[in-house]
Amino acid sequence: MLDDNIRALVRGLDVLKHLNRVGSDSGQHIAACLNLPRPTAYRILGTLEACGLVARAEDENTFRVTREVKALSGGLTTEAWVLWIATPILYDLQRDLLWPTDLATFENGEMVIRETTHAVSPYSIETGMVGSRHSMLRSSFGRAYLAYCPQSERRAILRRLAGQPTPEGALARTPEYPDRLIHETQMQGFAARHREVHVKTSSIAVPIRFRDRVVACMNVVWIASAIEFSKASQQYYPRLAAAQERIERELVNQRPGRGERLCALNDGPSKGCRAAA
Repeated sequence: MLDDNIRALVRGLDVLKHLNRVGSDSGQHIAACLNLPRPTAYRILGTLEACGLVARAEDENTFRVTREVKALSGGLTTEAWVLWIATPILYDLQRDLLWPTDLATFENGEMVIRETTHAVSPYSIETGMVGSRHSMLRSSFGRAYLAYCPQSERRAILRRLAGQPTPEGALARTPEYPDRLIHETQMQGFAARHREVHVKTSSIAVPIRFRDRVVACMNVVWIASAIEFSKASQQYYPRLAAAQERIERELVNQRPGRGERLCALNDGPSKGCRAAA
């Protein structure tokens, strides 16, 4: 049997692995996922926070790993690095717009929300957004990703979608549909969703790029009946684009040093890693 000190260490590592996998999560949900007593989960999170390995989000309810975790692993995942850079800027954007904002990454043919400000927005009508999965062709996240990812990656994603017996698969099998979305997005500079999928809301999204890759997408969501779409996009896009520029600039300024390994999204520390130039 494990003694108490080893058991506590194992639990702490389990919490770190969970946060590294999902991006960010609440103490309550971590406890449920890992079958821990809630006080134990919060005690572990407090210790990890004091060690600088996790950080508490500005809504005070969720936690994420920090760059210090790289000292414990063979490499820093792109996702954790992007979240570390982008999260404060995401909250700044929400304070400016008041409407909720989200950050999502690509995973297995869908966009997955990794960080959100819904909990602190006075105008949010949605909850439980972290970890939710969104369509590539029907969400503003997915459309932004497809429009700005490398052409070879775009073709691979659309080919995979086209092979699925789903409504999205049918859209992917109609070349005119994704071609039109991609063209419109590239012309506007942002991807749009107007009352699609979620009929009460609309959103616009932009890509977050580093070197030749799209590493995440960021959106702003509003209640569709509260403001006309064209007016909302005109008002919100310049500030969304400014936040996008800040994040991309910080990704360059705070990129891992020469020789540090940066692991690709969706890959563990032992594969998909390359040394930073």
